[in-house]
Amino acid sequence: CSSMHRLGRVILEAFEKYSLLQLPFSPVDEAYEATNTGAQFLAYHGLIAEDITSDELFDNKKKWISFVGDHGCHVSREWLSPEETKGATSLILRGCSDRSPILSKLDHFLPKLCFLRVLDLSYTPIKALPSSIGCLHKLRMLSLRGCHDLKTLSSSSTTNATDSSTNISSSSPLSTLYKLEILDMNGVPVSHLTQEVANEKSNLIHLDMSNSEISAFPHTFFEDMSNLEELMLTSCSNLVELPPSMASLSSLKTLEVTGTQMKYFPQKIFEEMNQLQSLKLIDNKELISFTRPISGVQGIKLEGHPSIVSFMLIGTTHIRCLSLHGCRKLESVEIKDLSDLEELDLSSTAMKELSADIPNLPKLRRLFLVGVPSLRRFPWHELERLPDVFYLDHCSEGNGNHSNQVTQVCVTNPRFFHSFRDTAADLVRAGRFFQSFYVQVAPCITNSRRQEDEEGILDCKLQELLQNQLTYVDVYSSRFAEEIIIASAITVPLHRTERHLDITRMQETHDGLYGLLNVTKSVSVTYDTSIYTFNDLSSFIELEECELRLCHKMKGVVSYTQGLKKLRNMHVCNLKRLVWFCSEYSYSDFGRLEHLHLEDCPRLEHVVPHTATLPCLKTLDILFCYNLKTIFISNYTQDESYQLPSLQSIRLQEVPLLQHFHDKDATMTAPMWKELHIRGCGSLRRLPRLQGRKPGMVKVNGERTWWSKLQWGSALHRDSYDPKLPPEFASFDESARMSSYLR
Repeated sequence: CSSMHRLGRVILEAFEKYSLLQLPFSPVDEAYEATNTGAQFLAYHGLIAEDITSDELFDNKKKWISFVGDHGCHVSREWLSPEETKGATSLILRGCSDRSPILSKLDHFLPKLCFLRVLDLSYTPIKALPSSIGCLHKLRMLSLRGCHDLKTLSSSSTTNATDSSTNISSSSPLSTLYKLEILDMNGVPVSHLTQEVANEKSNLIHLDMSNSEISAFPHTFFEDMSNLEELMLTSCSNLVELPPSMASLSSLKTLEVTGTQMKYFPQKIFEEMNQLQSLKLIDNKELISFTRPISGVQGIKLEGHPSIVSFMLIGTTHIRCLSLHGCRKLESVEIKDLSDLEELDLSSTAMKELSADIPNLPKLRRLFLVGVPSLRRFPWHELERLPDVFYLDHCSEGNGNHSNQVTQVCVTNPRFFHSFRDTAADLVRAGRFFQSFYVQVAPCITNSRRQEDEEGILDCKLQELLQNQLTYVDVYSSRFAEEIIIASAITVPLHRTERHLDITRMQETHDGLYGLLNVTKSVSVTYDTSIYTFNDLSSFIELEECELRLCHKMKGVVSYTQGLKKLRNMHVCNLKRLVWFCSEYSYSDFGRLEHLHLEDCPRLEHVVPHTATLPCLKTLDILFCYNLKTIFISNYTQDESYQLPSLQSIRLQEVPLLQHFHDKDATMTAPMWKELHIRGCGSLRRLPRLQGRKPGMVKVNGERTWWSKLQWGSALHRDSYDPKLPPEFASFDESARMSSYLR
């Protein structure tokens, strides 16, 4: 305080010396004149400081008085208190020593300062409260912070405030301070409280009893504190329990309980604290539950609290379960050093960010973050582990189904994975976490339900129309079609692997998914309007299964295959602008691709370049690709052959402009090829010449008319195929008048 007074005097001297304040100055009467000079502003608002002695303590014009030793300073604060008073309203004795005359005479002075509203005795050596404090009926703030010698709140009328003799009376002067709003006893080592200290304290707003030696409160201690907003009980190392009357603190907004020996909280106290915003529980090492356990489960449940904003739980080693489910205003959670915590539920909260300390807890097995739309950041780059059961969903209401074996993450923005970089990917490959996951990146269903329903209805109608107009549809349903072999709609369905990513209805950049896609083994992309080339998203180092549907801005799927070494199954459906599956100017190595399915890509011109290697390709399905003219395209003048050593089946349906398999009519080496299904390929005039095959090894199922128009290079070429055609009476006669949809 003395340094503050010296600094104030230096500032005033500087003002006078450098004419920042013209002292003396002419007074002002109007508010607009108060801005002429700094001095006039201070004078108009009554903020000029002046020295004061203890003899002037009772001057009715003195309002705000601060003493350091025997030196006092008065600052008028009338502008803060419009009410008329007849004496001092504030007395600051912060840090006064036992040699201070004002402190030794305090019990004598206080009865004459009946208008005091603020009394600061912090960091003074008092050993008992002056009994005359009870006369300060207008007192609003009392600070006893740091009074380390004050071991009791009772007073003695026979001793002064600094005397250490035994008290004669046990009554507390605090019992009559009915208008008290702030009571700061931080650092006061009291070990016992009486009920009279708390009686009729309905105006009390702030109570700080940190660093006390209290072990228990009277049962009804908090009953009259209905307006209490802040309760601080930090470092109360002897505190064993709280009274049940804490349930009366309906206005409490901040509660801090740290460093205690408590095991339980009173029953249902948090159900009544409807305005609680901040809860800090630190180093309560004996804490087991918020309420006494019935089933023996050691856990804390603070579910559905309507107002809590922040929650802190540190160093509580016995807690195994913590649930803050439904605390919809909860934005900040700090949890550390909970070595036994096994389950944590933060669903239906307003959390914006999650600390890495939470998923890294050593024994945490289940972590739920369901219905957390505000959570936009996750510490992927700081992860050392993840719980076995991890369920995060931006959109669900907190009651969604989840698997106990697979990590499930459903987010609305791909930037959620922005920090999922090489470090996290390396830990996944090392088996540290994320060994099995289902990740969905999609807008909330409430935002897209109408569009999805409309598109679903349209898609169903189109599918029905197509089915009605398919080649041989009525022949297939007749009893004469038993000998006709019909291929299934999708030969090899997409297999969802243990690491699956589902991207749906994204309309913006996919920034953030690069690292995650590098450890994903199966991916499905649907209704995307932002991707132009699929493998621009990532290197897809681990990708095995892929499905692309209704991505109408995609013009190409693969422009290079450096990272697609493990791809086995690819489905491409309903891509209206797709021109090529693999760029004709790239060298592509599909070393493990076994199944390729292309359907309803009306602008597709070619599939793969001649240079593409497909050593494991078993099935090739191309359906409803109306602009496709060739499957393998070549930029060279002469290509003699191409290799498909594992090919077993090819299915071509409604590809009306297809003219040949290879645009250079090269020889195919396909020793395992057994089946060829063709429908609606009227422009196809030549089948590939086969090398090293026995006659009749490839069974061909197609229309009689189409088969009759095929061109053959030689008898050997013709004998390589064994036609399995429909009966003549079931075939379409071009010379007959059209009377049905049969070809």
